[in-house]
Amino acid sequence: MQAQLIQTYTDIMARLDDLPKAIEQAQVELTAIRLDLDRDEKAAKEISESLAPRGNNDTERKANKLADLEKHGPYQRFSQSATANRRIAAFQADQVDSLTRQFAAAGYQAKLHGSLLAYLAAAGTVTSGGDINFNMGAKPSNGHMTAADAADIGL
Repeated sequence: MQAQLIQTYTDIMARLDDLPKAIEQAQVELTAIRLDLDRDEKAAKEISESLAPRGNNDTERKANKLADLEKHGPYQRFSQSATANRRIAAFQADQVDSLTRQFAAAGYQAKLHGSLLAYLAAAGTVTSGGDINFNMGAKPSNGHMTAADAADIGL
């Protein structure tokens, strides 16, 4: 039991150590993606606004502009890149949120584990000698412990 408690403690502490680094890395990647997205959207908008309007009325001008943009190579590249970066940014934002929730969960696990250890320590369950078994009811034991038995298990 003591080995399991120590292993659980070690695992929780490792997660509490690793998760902030993972959150920071995911946030850095999200920021980079958002900057790329902003750059691509601005470039596409500049190209769209730089095209000269053609047509006699508003509907015709809009239709001609869409047709011109569909044929405009740089606009298409920036537009496609912006679309891809929107998807990546959404995925990365979910990743940051997931890691943040995992960190909070590990914090709760640490609190619960600490409470369990405090309870077990108060009950005298955990000792340096390992688990104690008095063999109550076993034959030929009478359920009593001698001083030598206590010394053997570290009490």
